[in-house]
Amino acid sequence: MVYNISVFDVSCPQYTLNHTFTLNVNSAPIPNFQVNADKCEPFCALYNSKIKDVGFVNYVFNKDRVYYGDSITICLPAGSYTLETVSTGTNGCREIFKYPNVINVYPTPIANFIWDPQDPTTVSKNKVTFYPSPLNKNYTYNWEFSNVDTPNEFTPTRIYDVQDKFPITMVVTTEFGCKDTITKILEIKEEFLLYIPNAFTPNGDSENDVFKPKGSGIKTYNLLIYDRWGAQIFVSTDITKGWDGTFKGINCQNGVYEYVIIAINNANVKIEKVGHVTLLK
Repeated sequence: MVYNISVFDVSCPQYTLNHTFTLNVNSAPIPNFQVNADKCEPFCALYNSKIKDVGFVNYVFNKDRVYYGDSITICLPAGSYTLETVSTGTNGCREIFKYPNVINVYPTPIANFIWDPQDPTTVSKNKVTFYPSPLNKNYTYNWEFSNVDTPNEFTPTRIYDVQDKFPITMVVTTEFGCKDTITKILEIKEEFLLYIPNAFTPNGDSENDVFKPKGSGIKTYNLLIYDRWGAQIFVSTDITKGWDGTFKGINCQNGVYEYVIIAINNANVKIEKVGHVTLLK
């Protein structure tokens, strides 16, 4: 840029000195970039000042978190940050630029959930309720029990009456839109149950004609029937086949008979039941 200077003495204004000279004024290196102000952690972004002929750039967050270099990726944990850039051009000029907006990095939730009862089974403990852990009522919870069962509830409840393993997925979203996902496997165990009637009436009317215990969760099964003198008169290893009140094809007399049931459940636990059944015609 060309400058003209005129100098005169106030006491002799008619005498003036004029001089023309050229002065080169270098521009300070001002950055030209944008930062998304509100993101979830970890907030990772590429910082490039886009300064032409830059010597070096420092990015300073909250006055004390300093990153050296330009065109670098910076990851910020949760928090609120002010940003300044300290840049020096190749012409030696230095500039401190204060980014006008506060950068908010919101925390990411940690997804977790529990269920009750903790050891569900197919019969007596088959109603299962799921609970976020911990529960935050400012968050939203989306569950996936199957492709079509995806409720948006705090504490959903489901009933399981089949032995199996079921994947359960929960997505938690904060009020700022930050998300986390977790999947757990819910195992439903078959419950060992054994119902033993105390009487039966083998009279041919098709009602209660067979002494046949019923149960679930049974791997092996043995039923033995003894008469009053201790003689074994019936045996079965099939829970679907009971005693019809006969011995060698002959109807047994009315009376009280002893049964012994020896079973092994699906957990390989041996169970033995001894009792009495009354035969009434």
